[in-house]
Amino acid sequence: MQPVNPPGATESGVCDGASGFRAWTSGEGCWHLAGEADLNAEGALRAALDSACASRVALVLDCGELDFIDVAGLRAIAQTALALGSPVVVNGANEMLRRAWSLLDLHAAAPNVEFST
Repeated sequence: MQPVNPPGATESGVCDGASGFRAWTSGEGCWHLAGEADLNAEGALRAALDSACASRVALVLDCGELDFIDVAGLRAIAQTALALGSPVVVNGANEMLRRAWSLLDLHAAAPNVEFST
């Protein structure tokens, strides 16, 4: 995996070329997720979330460029939030992501995850 650093991003980032998934940080606990976070990208997503969790600060996940996320990806976010313990704000989540989160009852597993527009 080669780091991907879009404009304004810091040097921390991960990419899974097979699925087109990208994750990068713009600093201050904000991570951007883009592309498709499917089974092929699970390792890259977990690596990004592990890096995000290492800072031990409140986490913001910008999902505005995320086209798809599967159950494994949603569970990875919930597990990261639970391990972090501090607030996790999910920005730009599409209706599919929000609905899947609700159907899987992940708000009960990770009550510190908040969705905003």
